[in-house]
Amino acid sequence: MAIGDEYRSGWASKVAFAEQTNTVSGFMTGLAYIPVTSFKADLERDLKLVEGVNGTRNPMTEFWGVDKATGNIELPMNPANDLCVLLLKHALGGTVSSVAPSAAAAGRVHTLYEGDTLNNAATSSTNHAAISFVSQFGESTSAQWGWVGMKVEQLTLKCEMGNQVKIAADLVGVTGSLTVLSLSLTAASLNAMTFVNVSVIEADNIGSITSGTALKAHSFELTIKNNLKTDDACYGFGSRSLQVIPAGKRELGLKFSMRFDTSTAWSRFLAGTVSALRIKMDTGVTFTAGAGATTYATYIDLPHCIWKAHGIPEMGDDGVYTLDVEVQPKQLQTATSYAIRGIVNNITASY
Repeated sequence: MAIGDEYRSGWASKVAFAEQTNTVSGFMTGLAYIPVTSFKADLERDLKLVEGVNGTRNPMTEFWGVDKATGNIELPMNPANDLCVLLLKHALGGTVSSVAPSAAAAGRVHTLYEGDTLNNAATSSTNHAAISFVSQFGESTSAQWGWVGMKVEQLTLKCEMGNQVKIAADLVGVTGSLTVLSLSLTAASLNAMTFVNVSVIEADNIGSITSGTALKAHSFELTIKNNLKTDDACYGFGSRSLQVIPAGKRELGLKFSMRFDTSTAWSRFLAGTVSALRIKMDTGVTFTAGAGATTYATYIDLPHCIWKAHGIPEMGDDGVYTLDVEVQPKQLQTATSYAIRGIVNNITASY
């Protein structure tokens, strides 16, 4: 059979996932697939042509270099979708504390801390340093690839008016290979969040964020970049595969747009004002009938944000002026300070 004699349909394709307990090995086989917007993964392996004097103008020998898996994924943000939570967890790279809220013993409030992307043991005391993915093209498992040791290089969380909240991740991992696995569907118990579920809250400090002021924002984009290392020092003789994928310095960024009506942002920019910000994404749907006020929700807390760009509007039309603001999250010089954390409410026992 020649390449291209048959076809694979996009509607029948599947993307599955599971956490690994080791970065470079331990591919998981009990995977569940979920609906995603897009997924792309590939294996990079450089072909090296050997140059030399051989009596012709052409190379005659070659060899292959090292392996590195790369990929990207995008899907609607949903606090009931475990993959959304795992992508955020692995982007932050720290431990997770899971506790039952007093109003709903069946649910959990998960606090996702920042860390080094390696030591993220949760309540279960199991460390999960990477994620296994499976991508299946069409209905048949004959076009199915498994991706080992995938870590989050960069995560983007964003929303605009009239749209869903989107979560996207750039991935770096160890390798990929053909697999033949049976995949089961795991669908979230509620719809993904949209612009009506979002607010950006500002306060003087994170301790008072629940009584803070909602900014009149109409879009936001949060980025978390881990600067994962994949240079020669991360490999070793005897293998093409990465042996470690350590994280470099974390880079955080937050941009949001809102209506322009005063020079307040300009004044904060000049004064070097530091604000506490929370991106609140709340479905308003309670866990169970007896859950009280505990709802499926995701919060991103940034306790120390410097107003970095004031965004004076451009004149030129008769529309409503908008203000494009950029803030720089940071950490204070104290042992208990942090630059970012996530909080997710759902019914999963632990992460």
